[in-house]
Amino acid sequence: MAALVYGRMAHHLDHIAPLCELLSIPLIVTEIDLLESAKKYYPFIETVYWGYPELGDQVLSRFDLLFCSLTRSFVDSIFSFAQHVHQKRVATVWCPHGNSDKGQRTYFMEGLNEERAALVYGQKIIDFLIQKGVYSQLQAALPIGNFRHAHYLKHKEHYTALLQEEVVKKLPVLPQTLLYAPTWEDEEKNSSFFDAAPHLIQQLPKDANLIIKIHPNILIQHEVDLDVFLEKWEKKPNLLIVKDFTPIYPLLDFVDLYIGDMSSVGYDFLTLNKPMFFFNPHGKEEASGPALYLHRCGLSLSSSENPSFYSLIRSHLPFDKAQFSAVRKEVYDYTFTKSSEEAVLKEAILKLINSL
Repeated sequence: MAALVYGRMAHHLDHIAPLCELLSIPLIVTEIDLLESAKKYYPFIETVYWGYPELGDQVLSRFDLLFCSLTRSFVDSIFSFAQHVHQKRVATVWCPHGNSDKGQRTYFMEGLNEERAALVYGQKIIDFLIQKGVYSQLQAALPIGNFRHAHYLKHKEHYTALLQEEVVKKLPVLPQTLLYAPTWEDEEKNSSFFDAAPHLIQQLPKDANLIIKIHPNILIQHEVDLDVFLEKWEKKPNLLIVKDFTPIYPLLDFVDLYIGDMSSVGYDFLTLNKPMFFFNPHGKEEASGPALYLHRCGLSLSSSENPSFYSLIRSHLPFDKAQFSAVRKEVYDYTFTKSSEEAVLKEAILKLINSL
């Protein structure tokens, strides 16, 4: 067995690497920069780099099964020639790369209609797979809980040292640190980044730090625009724009509150039950729809109604726990099944493999 992060999908690393450690299997990457990131942030696992021309033959000659966040049809397209040559079809187990509410209005999860086995965080994603008509064909869907947070706690000293060097040292010591982690601009127009980020930066008070975690797909989609954006704001002392720091839980542990949109990082942030604020890129017409399910866990921000985000945030903070703490716990429990001990979880995954 092995795991695969294909192409420039750096955001898959923090979901697949902890699984590799849990199962003691190697991680295969096809980009040199992902190899370097994996070795730096996840040194507990073996990472193998194979370029695109050699990938198919190397994988098919060595492995029978891959864990990855790609659909079965995409895997077959990658390994089509190699599978023909080796007269062998590599098996796959699908792994989510986050739990978000994206894909409600477009064909997204429907691409999983050829999967045989899937790892899921908990009941919420199972219900979504049922809704999208891609659950009944699965031979197995194993709830694994929030194993990534358990991985972070296990290696907290390592991740804290990296955070200190790459984040904390670059910011002044101030009373409050905020994290803005928007998603990328997909077909559903789920990202708030280019609308909200300039306002968040311009209005940033001098007594607060703002960390903006850039989604890797934004780096790919808007490379030129982003360079202009970064050049304009890079010298603001209490602003840090993070592009390459792939582990998410060290950041979430460090900050005081979260600002997001449709990103799966918001579901990760539920783990800590801290204040949450949301931009709604879909507009008011969907305010109570399934695409904004997570937004019930915090306060909505609107540039048109609230010319000062930070005054709204600060006026809300004294009431946040009473208003949202219980619902955040409820949504967390629905999203992540109760985590098992590492050995128990590993045994359950291996049992799933043997049943295929």
